[in-house]
Amino acid sequence: MKKTFSLALSGAMALSSSAALAQGVQAQGTAGFPPAGPQYQPAPAYYPAPKPIENIGRTGQFIFGVERITGLFLDRQTITYRDPVTLQHQDFKYKATSVGLLGVDSNSPAALPRFALDYVIFQGITVGGSFVLSTRDLSSSGDKTAQTPIAPPSASPDGLTFLVGGRAGYAYAFDSTWGIWGRAGLSYTSSSAESAFVDPDTGTVFGPFLRKSHFTNVNLDILATLSPIEHIVITGGPYLDIGAEGGYSVERAGYEFDSRDAKLTSFGISINAAGYF
Repeated sequence: MKKTFSLALSGAMALSSSAALAQGVQAQGTAGFPPAGPQYQPAPAYYPAPKPIENIGRTGQFIFGVERITGLFLDRQTITYRDPVTLQHQDFKYKATSVGLLGVDSNSPAALPRFALDYVIFQGITVGGSFVLSTRDLSSSGDKTAQTPIAPPSASPDGLTFLVGGRAGYAYAFDSTWGIWGRAGLSYTSSSAESAFVDPDTGTVFGPFLRKSHFTNVNLDILATLSPIEHIVITGGPYLDIGAEGGYSVERAGYEFDSRDAKLTSFGISINAAGYF
């Protein structure tokens, strides 16, 4: 009887120990592995997103600028003239160099300061354009009995200058201060001026003469960018304006008596300023 009772007690204790061990394994896991079951969800790892560089080239950014403020401008111009008597074509070449600090005294369209607006469409890819419009009006007054003097060089004749251009490029920022911006585009410039000439000996007035010029250029530049403070950037580097088409003409009383083909190629270094938002 005692032997039977002892065996029964031993069996009951073994079953209880097995059940307790199974519950412990389910709750704690085994050999360092997490317990199975839908009630356990491991916490996701946390990695903070990198902070974007505050400089030009960010997607959705607008870049407002004033370009060709100053620099070195080397012009090479070829004019094709047709002699009205012999009807033969003659070529003339002109070279001009302009250097300035915060302003350049030059009649070249390459040296014209211009407003510019660019937009970053995606990860540094930019599209934009530039624009210039200036008008001039000259009048004189004085003693009508005296001989009219020739206008001084600082008194520009009546006229209108217009420049418009479009371009695409890629801007890459190395850090929040330095970057690089390469661009390629096409520009068109038109200028007109009306003036008269006075014979200093006789006082005879010749004119007025209407002079017109226009140029189409392929524009290339590679600019280093410096952002000393947030939202402000200074750019500078080599540029190349390749002459694609152009010409001159002179009219008097609606009659064009001189017309010449011309191509203007310019290269050098330009300095610009811009803001980005």
